[in-house]
Amino acid sequence: MERQGSPAADGTAAPRGARVVKPPLWLRALMVPLAALVTWGLAETRGLGMAVLTGLVWGMLAVGTLAWDRKVAFSRAHPLASLSALPPLTFISVSYLAPWSLVTCALVAVAISFPVILASWFLHHRHRPG
Repeated sequence: MERQGSPAADGTAAPRGARVVKPPLWLRALMVPLAALVTWGLAETRGLGMAVLTGLVWGMLAVGTLAWDRKVAFSRAHPLASLSALPPLTFISVSYLAPWSLVTCALVAVAISFPVILASWFLHHRHRPG
């Protein structure tokens, strides 16, 4: 039985009965070398500052993937806060793929991330009781 006010009970996160399949540990552990490779790649092309940012963001993703149950519980409890990784991930992705300046990459990342976060916020508050 679900507690009153839990995310699944009030319908703000996952639909009732929705199940998130936990990937096997070996697959989740692949995030660690992937984070290191992406960080190294950006360090060579964009410098130390981007390497530090990439290491922080991808490192948190790798730790979150290894601690899967806690990450899923947090995402269900705080659906909008779990989107906070979207702007830095978009910035890192754009700066890795495009030869533009970092300012242009940041503007593109904001232009991509802002509508997604705004739409998620709207949908979250639209279905909220009260």
